[in-house]
Amino acid sequence: MHKSYVGRRRKNPARIEMQEGNETPTRDQIESVVSLYNGGELDAAHAATTELIEKFPAASILHNIRGAVNARKGNHEGAAKDFQNAIDTNPAFPDAYNNLGVALKKLGRQQEAIENYRRAVSIKPDYAEAYFNMANALRDLGRQEDAVSNYKQTLRIAPKHNGARNNLGVLLNKLQRYEEAVSQFSAVLLANPNFADAYNNLGLALKNIGREEEALASFAKATEVKPDYAEAHYNKGSYLFDLGRRQEAEASYAEALRLKPDFAEAFRSLGAVKRYEKDDPQIPYIKSLLDRNDISDNDRMHLNYALGKVSEDLGQHREAFTHYQNANFLRKKFLNYTPDLERRLFRMVRESFEDVERIKNIYRAPAEPFRKTPIFVVGMPRSGTSLTEHILASHSQIYGAGELTTFGMAVNSVWSGGEVTAEQLQTIREKYLADMNRRDVAEPFITDKMHLNYRWIGFICMALPGAKIVHIKRRSIASCWSIFKYYFSDFGNGYAYDLDDLGEYYASYMDLMKFWEERFPGAIYNFSYESLTENQEEETRKLLDYLGLDLEQSCIDFHETKRAVATISSMQVRRKLYKGSSEEWRKYENFLKPLIARLGED
Repeated sequence: MHKSYVGRRRKNPARIEMQEGNETPTRDQIESVVSLYNGGELDAAHAATTELIEKFPAASILHNIRGAVNARKGNHEGAAKDFQNAIDTNPAFPDAYNNLGVALKKLGRQQEAIENYRRAVSIKPDYAEAYFNMANALRDLGRQEDAVSNYKQTLRIAPKHNGARNNLGVLLNKLQRYEEAVSQFSAVLLANPNFADAYNNLGLALKNIGREEEALASFAKATEVKPDYAEAHYNKGSYLFDLGRRQEAEASYAEALRLKPDFAEAFRSLGAVKRYEKDDPQIPYIKSLLDRNDISDNDRMHLNYALGKVSEDLGQHREAFTHYQNANFLRKKFLNYTPDLERRLFRMVRESFEDVERIKNIYRAPAEPFRKTPIFVVGMPRSGTSLTEHILASHSQIYGAGELTTFGMAVNSVWSGGEVTAEQLQTIREKYLADMNRRDVAEPFITDKMHLNYRWIGFICMALPGAKIVHIKRRSIASCWSIFKYYFSDFGNGYAYDLDDLGEYYASYMDLMKFWEERFPGAIYNFSYESLTENQEEETRKLLDYLGLDLEQSCIDFHETKRAVATISSMQVRRKLYKGSSEEWRKYENFLKPLIARLGED
């Protein structure tokens, strides 16, 4: 939902460094073309450099300069050729390797870019900008820990490189290393108190550790430094939404749209906090934006989600379904999702735990008690996981930590398929408990609501015996319809945007849960969303009995609990339970018949 804005240290994409030697033009000739480049006279600079290259074809500096000119003109193919020529004529030219990396990154050839950055720093070990560029490329490839290392290396060489420090903070925040992220942004702002992006990013990090007033103040400071900063108003609105402060969230979204009237994402988010009436002036305006030919697919997607909500509010169910379908088509296209990776993962997990007795024979987890007993809340999105965690977090003995990536990252750090080993399980245990023990909370229980942890239940049972696993079950068609009509900001729900993919994924999820029940009988507590809405007190009491805790009235009055809920269910958990929420799909039944049949629903 939220955006992190990444600071850039310099405007020009390439570095020009003058050098003289045999078979090179004079310094005056070089300075004349550099002057044209710096003055923005790119066509003249290109022509002058080309003329000099004809006279001095072995002068690597000239190829480097023309590459920089081509890069500024947006001709990245030409730039890459020029930088390669500079390297061919001088294989020990670190700036040319760095510049080639920049051009290749622009062309989407990230791995080749990284290889050239590495060559640059092998020649010039104190080349901070090449380390910075390499960190950015590694980050974009999803190699997050490698990116962190390279940002830190940049800062060891150039401690005042605020671009690297800001980007490091953004990445640490994404990795849920929130305190470290706050430290980086604070250091940036100490050096540059007018860095609006850093205030915005600091706000995002502070909200993740529950420092509510400081986070809101940081967003406010971002807009004070940069009054037209629509994105900071948007992020403030998103946090107010998480906090259940509906009217204030709506006001922040409205301010973002005042500053940036075509802010498609803000229109989508605004739909979560307001109910549209047929004479709302925003409706024709959103439609006019969608009719434009010059908007991006990403904006078109957000606008379709927005109009889906508009049509739903107006009772126009056919139109709503069409808009949601159009939005999902564009989202799936952007993610380039195919079910192959999911199929492979489900297969690998089952194969690895097929002979669960072998695993039990090779590994026994240490017997020491948990400092904080983990409660894994798992299930499909939109099944009631946020509601369940909010009920639990309303108990005096339970801290609600939200969606943690820790366990999945621990598994992925040591296992990629094949036999599960004792060493892997011990490493997973140590990494997860180290993260839990770092959390400065007084409650003896701590929830982890990463719903995708259902995939790792075998690892949880083996590495963390005694941990609690609460599986939320909701009627399949209700859950799937709710998934289909909502936008997920992360990349981990690619199956959600196509009804066929959704039906297949849901069936695989159910098969895997059945598999875990067979392999680890009694380890999973199944908690029915529908039963909860029918008999709240009894079901809540039974859930707490499973945890060994007494019922507290605060768990019944969960809607009064003040805490941030950073999911699309934020507003739902602020209301009392009501019956019938699992019947909303019936308004769209005619459009969902293939999915209903795939799910085996009546």
